Amino acid sequence: MHCLVVEDDPVIAAHVLDGLRAAGRSADHAATGRAALERLAQARYDAVVLDRMLPDLGGLDVLGAMRAQGRHARRCWC
Repeated sequence: MHCLVVEDDPVIAAHVLDGLRAAGRSADHAATGRAALERLAQARYDAVVLDRMLPDLGGLDVLGAMRAQGRHARRCWC
């Protein structure tokens, strides 16, 4: 399973990424909503973990943009 973690706090992001990788998942990180949309345009993710309060676009805004662009993940947490 290929996951994208969208989190602007580096400590929280590191813990989530470490946990996913320890569970055998591959995981990428984006620190902003815009960076998340760029990553989503470049790769297909099975799961997306979205922080709701990001410095530019919030997690729900990213989710809305994903849906509007026809990008879907099997799982998406906000």
